[in-house]
Amino acid sequence: MIRNLDQDWYFYEDNGYLPVIDKGEHYGKTLHFNLNSDDYADAMVLFRSDQQLSVFINNQLSFVLKNKKLLAIDSLAERYGENMHFTIYNKNLNPFGIDNHILRIDSSSTSPLSNDLVIIKQRKRTIFNEVIIVGMVILLALLAVLYSSYPKVFNDFFKVRRALGVRELDENLLKSRPLSPVNLLFYFYLSLMVAVLLMLYVNLSATFQEVAIFRSESFWYGLFNMLKISLLAFSWFLLKYLLITNLTSLFKLGFFQSSHFYNSMRINLLLISIYFIIIAGSYFCFSILNPEYYTNLFNILLTIMGLRVIILFFRLMNTGSYKTLHLFSYLCGTEVVPYVVLLYFGFNQPF
Repeated sequence: MIRNLDQDWYFYEDNGYLPVIDKGEHYGKTLHFNLNSDDYADAMVLFRSDQQLSVFINNQLSFVLKNKKLLAIDSLAERYGENMHFTIYNKNLNPFGIDNHILRIDSSSTSPLSNDLVIIKQRKRTIFNEVIIVGMVILLALLAVLYSSYPKVFNDFFKVRRALGVRELDENLLKSRPLSPVNLLFYFYLSLMVAVLLMLYVNLSATFQEVAIFRSESFWYGLFNMLKISLLAFSWFLLKYLLITNLTSLFKLGFFQSSHFYNSMRINLLLISIYFIIIAGSYFCFSILNPEYYTNLFNILLTIMGLRVIILFFRLMNTGSYKTLHLFSYLCGTEVVPYVVLLYFGFNQPF
């Protein structure tokens, strides 16, 4: 199952459309939802009901549902167009008796719906896939350039023992210059990876899709949005550096300023790289299309990002003798508060 369409249902009331929040409080005769064929290439839409329903597409009676029906979205698009408006009607409509899903069936021989299956053509190219694939190619090319040009710095950034250790395990001179040109290249690589990752997550989990910057209405528009997201992420990293600079001065921890920022970015790069491999592999290698799967993966990443605070706390403790309250107050301003804001936006999705 790709998507449960009952979360997209809405109804008409008082000269306007309203979403169906609670099925138990819906007493109308019709339910509506919209479907764009470009979002679900080579997928099927399933209608199943314990009562007879009339199904209209773009205000035309398409079929009368008596039990269940499985339709190829591509075939519907050829007849009704890419943007389709569905209306489900029964004078005694019972929303609890309706199953309405988007499905992709890999094997007709093992499918319990094989009797209703219509074999459809090979998957079509989609703008979203093209934008993401080009973004991944750019990432791989940039990673290859960084590895060939700066192998030692590459090893410092991606070595797990150094990144996640609670003690300083190396004397990297680049820590004293966190905004050096070499480090800035790695920060830009991280920013671009964040952009590709966010576009993947938003489109696969069906969250934040109202935000225009995550859309890929055309190939170049999608790439432009990816660039904008990466620049926003890069700007956030620079603001984080300014925040650390000001608070290290306030708490008289100036000698920890460069090391804190460098280690924070190194941990971010490692954790986000691991998550990026998982989500890209799940989509392109294993064709996992369940939105809840990607939402849960993202929530796990948000939770694990809290590991940075613990690691940085122990690293700071091991660099000198400090009072616990003093260190905790410093980390609250530089790590805990930004992390809580990240959790709020990630879990509550206020857009």
